[in-house]
Amino acid sequence: MASPRASCSPVRNAPDAPALRYLERWYVPHAELRSDWIALAAATRPGDQLREVICLTKGDRGAAAGDVFLGLFRDGAMVSEMHFVIID
Repeated sequence: MASPRASCSPVRNAPDAPALRYLERWYVPHAELRSDWIALAAATRPGDQLREVICLTKGDRGAAAGDVFLGLFRDGAMVSEMHFVIID
């Protein structure tokens, strides 16, 4: 099976200030208590971009598989990430 990273694409900037509300819409309650959110928030510097990233590939049965996550980008490179949707 191909790596889900092979077809990842940052599709749009995630809303910065209301990022926790954005996560709630994805049914991620109390995201502010998750260690991956805390690490992402701690890594954030002025000028960074918080983006929604979608990674899709074919699963073992031929159906779509992958994940959706927030990526923290600095100077075009992802420096931190928070995974919250797995497509299987």
